[in-house]
Amino acid sequence: NTAATVQWKWSHRNMVRVGLAWTGTVPAPLDGLPTFRPVVSWMTHLAHIRSVKNGDLVGYGGSWTATRDSLIGIIPIGYAAGYPMGVGADATGGGAFVHILRDGETVGDAPVLGAVCMDQIAVDLTELPKEKLNLGCSVELLSTRACSKASLRNLAFAASVVPHAVISRISSSKVKRTYRCETTNIVSTKVNTLALG
Repeated sequence: NTAATVQWKWSHRNMVRVGLAWTGTVPAPLDGLPTFRPVVSWMTHLAHIRSVKNGDLVGYGGSWTATRDSLIGIIPIGYAAGYPMGVGADATGGGAFVHILRDGETVGDAPVLGAVCMDQIAVDLTELPKEKLNLGCSVELLSTRACSKASLRNLAFAASVVPHAVISRISSSKVKRTYRCETTNIVSTKVNTLALG
């Protein structure tokens, strides 16, 4: 496993099985190793923007209630594609975040709201600069920036699972994979993309 491989050379013998390290992530107690950087990203886009009023309900069963007039974004990915259920903020807060970009520039982080639906996620755009938001803005569900609120580790923590579980549940039939290396980028024509490399 990754922890043994990274920490103890004697554990290698003549063969090792590296676990989480293939994603560029290491177990939390091993943070700070300079040779690892996250390599998995999951991208989609902002499909809809809607204003809701204070007291309006969002998500299955109205699992999130607006405590102010809010701007809500809809992202066309849900649990059917492998996004974890149960990571949306409720009245007590908490939950996962996505990272919004426009033309490659950061707009900001948006919390996932309420219940994750089968084929969509609601996010709170209220705190983000309105002039930078538009339909089609890129959305990172998983970021390659280790410090991102949308990192693999943070999403796994919000879902109460290990990071491996998040990666292994991403649907290969609904999410196109692309593989990149330092000199080549294989471009996908599909909207929702998981990139490795």
